[in-house]
Amino acid sequence: MEVQVTDFENAAFSVLVVLVTRVILAYDLMLYIPMSLVDENMARATKRNAVLTEKFWFRKDIAPPQGRKGGPCDQPCGPPAASASPSPSSSSSEDSSTAKTAKISDCGHTEGSSDGSSCCDGSEFEEMTAAEILLGKGDYYPGLLPLVYAYLDHIKLEPGIKRKVSSPLNI
Repeated sequence: MEVQVTDFENAAFSVLVVLVTRVILAYDLMLYIPMSLVDENMARATKRNAVLTEKFWFRKDIAPPQGRKGGPCDQPCGPPAASASPSPSSSSSEDSSTAKTAKISDCGHTEGSSDGSSCCDGSEFEEMTAAEILLGKGDYYPGLLPLVYAYLDHIKLEPGIKRKVSSPLNI
């Protein structure tokens, strides 16, 4: 962030980080993804214009474990299991216009549900653009900014303060 163009952009990033942190804590969001996908995201993020041209692995369902629909697991994905399949290859040679779902099983607890389904079968991760991560995607992922605005409503900020706080977040 030390090479941002303006002071306003630096301040906007700082406000966003603080508010997203508070949203994660207030709503007990689950944002864990396997390290193999974090590594792949980091490799993609280092490319020029990555924020506009790349897709990043992100969790589709970020609701707290007890609030998940049909989710058998109430624990975050753990370290890779001994029989883990290799992580997906970079999508640079594949069609980036279609979102893919991760096909990985590097979760330490694939057992543990009474219905026999897997806790971390990889279907809970999907490639999303930075805009989709921030603004939402489909019916299943609300986006971080709408959650920030819901949080600001929840804590009942005065209208003037809310305008000042949300001003840098307007995209």
